[in-house]
Amino acid sequence: MRRPKRQQVISSVLLSSLAVLMSSSFANAQSSAEINALLRKSKFVDTGREVNSVVSKDLTTISTFSHPQATDQDCKVTALLMLKELHQHYADISHIRVFFYDPANINSYREVSVKQSDVALVDMGKPLQSVLSRVAVRRSVSTRSTASGNSVIRQSSGVGRLGRQEYSTFQSDDGDVSMLCPSGWTNMPSNVYLIKLFTSRRTGNATLTLLRQRFEFVGVPIEELVNKHEASLKASGSGVKVRMRKNQSCGGTPGILFEASTTIGVSEGVERSYFLRNAKGYYLLSLATVGMDDKEMGELFNTICNSLKIRG
Repeated sequence: MRRPKRQQVISSVLLSSLAVLMSSSFANAQSSAEINALLRKSKFVDTGREVNSVVSKDLTTISTFSHPQATDQDCKVTALLMLKELHQHYADISHIRVFFYDPANINSYREVSVKQSDVALVDMGKPLQSVLSRVAVRRSVSTRSTASGNSVIRQSSGVGRLGRQEYSTFQSDDGDVSMLCPSGWTNMPSNVYLIKLFTSRRTGNATLTLLRQRFEFVGVPIEELVNKHEASLKASGSGVKVRMRKNQSCGGTPGILFEASTTIGVSEGVERSYFLRNAKGYYLLSLATVGMDDKEMGELFNTICNSLKIRG
């Protein structure tokens, strides 16, 4: 069954862009950590700039931040050089996809895909500009669902009730972030993605996500992030209503609570978001639901928000 277009609105803006980086179970001789270390050693990723990779059988996906002044051509060249270096060390890597995230806008990225055949053309003497003309750059703002559908809340015509909800505790590997998370949901802590720390899903109905982007360059004010988020939701389809927007700090970390809803078929879709910023970076806690009891979901999100602790 085809999903309603408006359903895409309810997925977290950042969550949908990251779903394309889902890890594969394919076992490779090289690990993501080894690839990340090689890219840093080769100076394709600046010192202190985050980089992560996901290795699968036929494709290696790399995610990092672009320089603020990087052009599309710069991204293409970087991707080619990355693949050339990786292929020299790991012969089975012959196709990479690189996501260059915009450090000034955590919702946008450029995607570049290159193959070993492209590198070979340059090595054989074909003009670089001619080879680069074969390589596409796809610009995206993270408001779309992906083919896998993992980041989209599927339609539910019924109303879900949680009853008595119990919680467990999540803490990031570096200890910077901790919070309560709902027990009985499918919890997926992750250090694979560029900025995703944690996802928890209640089958078919709700997705809770915690994201972080550390600063590399001067970050935009948190109000601007929320403004862009609100504009992207409204641009995605009619009927989106902003139900709440208010300032609320988390300890000493300034934050903004944002809530929007729309109608999806016969159900109500709601996105609750908590944007935060401290000296280290941006944080986003998001709960997207469809057809769930609004009061209970509100209480659950408030409990999680109140439990959130950010160090520094």
